[in-house]
Amino acid sequence: MKTLRLVVTYDCIRDYAMCCNKLDDYPPEKVKSVNENFLPQALESYDEIVVTGGEPVMFHSKLIELSKQINLAGCIKSYVNTAMTSIDIDEFNSLCAHFDGVTMTIHDQDALEEFFALVVQINCSWAMHWLYQDTSLRVNIFKDICMSSNDWSLISRFWDVKKDYVWKNYCSLPKHETLLKLEDLWKTK
Repeated sequence: MKTLRLVVTYDCIRDYAMCCNKLDDYPPEKVKSVNENFLPQALESYDEIVVTGGEPVMFHSKLIELSKQINLAGCIKSYVNTAMTSIDIDEFNSLCAHFDGVTMTIHDQDALEEFFALVVQINCSWAMHWLYQDTSLRVNIFKDICMSSNDWSLISRFWDVKKDYVWKNYCSLPKHETLLKLEDLWKTK
């Protein structure tokens, strides 16, 4: 399986010291770029695409438009990586409707509290349960974050949980993955 990791922005609402984008592993000037107008053609040789950044969810409408371009490329699975745990439930549902999966990474206690607020809304949204069951929902939780046993039962309903997540000094790409960035990165300013 060939995977493309597509960086759409380096902008982010968080300021985590160990973010892969801040390390010298993949300096932006050395990452090859692709023009968004030619994205469907560029995607044809991949089996799946992982949209990442910075924080792609900050640009919700652009992300949804990107999912439509991905769909033009054919039978490609598409996923979004995010640390934006403060996402609105309607925007989250929209992501689930347009992408095959969402992976959230919880970096600190504040993000965990925001994530739980979202999980409560998801669990109470009975009309949308079909959507969550058809979407790959994964959450990475760093090992220094305190959670009770009640917390685990709350999130385990729809989410595949990877706890005790640790920072890596080098964010290496697996051999079957390619890293590209958009030629015109999405910016907040």
